[in-house]
Amino acid sequence: SLNANYAARASVTTPHYIESFFYKALGMKGFRFIEVISTCPEIYGRHIGLRDPVEMYSELKKRVKYKSKPSIEDANIDWEKGIVIGEFLERNNPSYLELLREVYGK
Repeated sequence: SLNANYAARASVTTPHYIESFFYKALGMKGFRFIEVISTCPEIYGRHIGLRDPVEMYSELKKRVKYKSKPSIEDANIDWEKGIVIGEFLERNNPSYLELLREVYGK
């Protein structure tokens, strides 16, 4: 888990969540991770038969599902079942620098 204090996932189809998650993460200490799911018509789109960027964006928008307090098991990305977005982890552990100061003094 890299001792992260915050982990979230959003999608390019939900810019309001991207903004919200980034502002929240910037106000926290320690390691924070935000994943933003985007379209890739050239590689992944070709693999699933969606080469048109607009069509792939629309399809992604249909499959993205916001979940309040999703579990780590919800983090698996499954194109058929849908892609869960939300804040997966939020805690207030000491940051790496705080732990170093504790060990080596100020």
